[in-house]
Amino acid sequence: MRIERVNRASPKTLFITRTDSTRAEAPVPKKGPLSHDGMRVAVEQVLCVRRSFFGLLAEGRRPGEVASLTSADHAA
Repeated sequence: MRIERVNRASPKTLFITRTDSTRAEAPVPKKGPLSHDGMRVAVEQVLCVRRSFFGLLAEGRRPGEVASLTSADHAA
């Protein structure tokens, strides 16, 4: 999967291209001085987490759907 963050747009946008060539995009919210999504990618890759945010996107889920799942986890 290829992930591209475009900072020219407002809001900033993630463009995702999956290995099967399907695409998705999602706005990037401002969450502090470090790139939240960049840190998430690094942690998921280093720890070999496959069923987290970017792993679910790679499987074909839509960004809004995955964000709803993670919001529900934090609310519980």
